[in-house]
Amino acid sequence: MYITIEQIKSEVKENLLTQLPNKGSDSEIESLIGKAESRINAHLSSRYAVPVAPNTLCTAWTLSIFRYELSAHAVKISEWIKDDYKSTIRELERLADGKLHLPGITPSSTAPQEKRTNGGITMGSYEPIWA
Repeated sequence: MYITIEQIKSEVKENLLTQLPNKGSDSEIESLIGKAESRINAHLSSRYAVPVAPNTLCTAWTLSIFRYELSAHAVKISEWIKDDYKSTIRELERLADGKLHLPGITPSSTAPQEKRTNGGITMGSYEPIWA
């Protein structure tokens, strides 16, 4: 896990958690954490063996996605939650594209490494997709 239930409870206001159908039970919180982590791992898997070791970036991304998913149960989503979520998704896309790296975590040798060659893209040892 990139974030614990206890961390969520300390970072998210209780009145937001109680908007969940079961009033923010641990199982509901765990379910939303799992959903957030799955989205993160989908992006990470293009370059890393997942799940990666817990780190501050993954914790922050999980919290951001958790807050956004939690807001689906609210009447109105605050702008800062939307903006934080959009920023998180952009960072994850940059990571998947190889433009951002997780410090201290080595990319998987089995993940395809993108290389630009003569204007085309070569994936691993394959031929360019376009020239």
